Amino acid sequence: MDSGFLSEVAAQKVISLCEKKQFFEAILVSGLFDFAWYRKGDPGLASLSDSELIHHYLQTGWKEGRS
Repeated sequence: MDSGFLSEVAAQKVISLCEKKQFFEAILVSGLFDFAWYRKGDPGLASLSDSELIHHYLQTGWKEGRS
């Protein structure tokens, strides 16, 4: 059986990555993300770049209620 170019799981991963990229870009250009406040909430994040902070938020920060 030919499942096509991408399996269902792979296709969902691609969609998820595209959505994350859109979220990342929207957060970055919105001007609504307070980088100083986010860094202040966890000293371990102090050395991260702004882009790394957004990635952190998208991966784990939102799950931890950091908003």
